[in-house]
Amino acid sequence: MKRALRAGLTIVLTLVCIAVLLVGGVAVWWVRAALPKVDGRIEVAGVNGPITIRRDERGIAHVEAGTETDLFYGNGYACAQDRLWEMDLLRRESQGRLSEVVGAAALPLDRYYATLGLTEAAQRDAASMSARDLADWNAYADGVNAFASSQSPPLEFRLLGYQPPSWNAVDSLSVVKLMEQRLDDEWKTSAMRASVAKRIGVPA
Repeated sequence: MKRALRAGLTIVLTLVCIAVLLVGGVAVWWVRAALPKVDGRIEVAGVNGPITIRRDERGIAHVEAGTETDLFYGNGYACAQDRLWEMDLLRRESQGRLSEVVGAAALPLDRYYATLGLTEAAQRDAASMSARDLADWNAYADGVNAFASSQSPPLEFRLLGYQPPSWNAVDSLSVVKLMEQRLDDEWKTSAMRASVAKRIGVPA
């Protein structure tokens, strides 16, 4: 009886260990599948020549290319490798669309940035650019999209259950304007001065 009990317990423990190993293996594969490939050679379309993305001991990307346009393409690719999810969140924040993926808690922030009109300002900037400048911004976006379409979405997208939309020049400009707004730590003072001037007037 004791032998049978021990044998049954051994079988159960063995099955539990196998199940744990299988679940752990799948979990590791699922996480690692979302990691970017930063070594080796990758074939991409839409470039004029080879682009080298070299990462130093701190993981910082150094991009080398034969043309300015390819340089922007490589920079977009490297940025997407490192922080595509962060880029998408910043884009959504600047455009007042964060609540689409994180829920109603972000609605006040969305209303604020929708009121600021950063996207509309970015669209005006893109429309007024020279063809050469716009080509560089588009090349950066092409690099971002090349990475995004080359592998499974990063882990954060998979956890939240959505695919990042394609990137474009207006998205980049919107994020730049968001960064400018964040770095402007005088906006509250400027608003207060404008309110005071409205109430008491401006000295002649």
